[in-house]
Amino acid sequence: VHFFEHCKDLEPGKWVRIGDWRGAADARDMIRAAIERGAGARSS
Repeated sequence: VHFFEHCKDLEPGKWVRIGDWRGAADARDMIRAAIERGAGARSS
């Protein structure tokens, strides 16, 4: 978490807000949803 909290410290005007940490199942769901959105964008 430390890296993600501070990765923008040296870039003026940029910041990071950490939400909540979720498990692998949530990550897979998010990836699937992103793939579906991408496929929909290409077909339109």
